[in-house]
Amino acid sequence: MLINYVFTLLINYFIEIGVVKKMEQNKLDRINGLARAAKVRELTEEEKEEQARLRKEYVALVHNNLRGHLENIRIVEPDGKIHAIKEK
Repeated sequence: MLINYVFTLLINYFIEIGVVKKMEQNKLDRINGLARAAKVRELTEEEKEEQARLRKEYVALVHNNLRGHLENIRIVEPDGKIHAIKEK
């Protein structure tokens, strides 16, 4: 989907410029390893629990980084007024 692609590009950009905290590489490798294993065989219950825990941690990290970045965005109106983006 286009939104996933755009989201991935944004996160990679934020990581490059140092705004976003990156998950430890060994955890990312483990997430990917479990995903590859799941395509070949049935994961054990322990592996499924580990995969769910790691994914939850990853999603929370991305969510917090994105929220922090969005909270710092300001809109400048044509008349010069500056205001923050409001949550819906």
